[in-house]
Amino acid sequence: MAFIILLIYPSHKSMADMDLEIKKVKSQIEAQKMLLPVFKDLLKKTHIPIPEGLPFPEKAKIARDDTDKILFLFQKVAQKNNIRIDSIIPDIDSLIDGLGYMDVNIVMRGDLFDWRNFLLQLNEISYIEHVERIQVRTIPGSEDLEFHLKLWLARE
Repeated sequence: MAFIILLIYPSHKSMADMDLEIKKVKSQIEAQKMLLPVFKDLLKKTHIPIPEGLPFPEKAKIARDDTDKILFLFQKVAQKNNIRIDSIIPDIDSLIDGLGYMDVNIVMRGDLFDWRNFLLQLNEISYIEHVERIQVRTIPGSEDLEFHLKLWLARE
């Protein structure tokens, strides 16, 4: 009798483990079925043709007195691409240090594909020297994403 129990118990334990594994796999399959329409939509959007010959304008420096025009320019490009700018904050320390660059932090919201177009149009601005940081966050309860962008602008 003890011999039969020793044979049955490991088999029963193994079957319980397999049942748990089956439940996990079924849960993963259900999640993938729910995400399939989103995946198909994103797949369609990724087949957007890449623009030929991206513009690379001659690098220029912005005059110290024209820094307020930068803010207007960013807002104009964002508006054209359905992006809402929450804040544009120039780093005051970078204005004082004398290195010839001005750091600008931009926080904006919108759709990922609209933001892609926004970035492509930013490439046309001649005094953007460097993109230091790009950060993308989801917004709970919203379809929009929040984008944080830190740029270096060449200045006189």
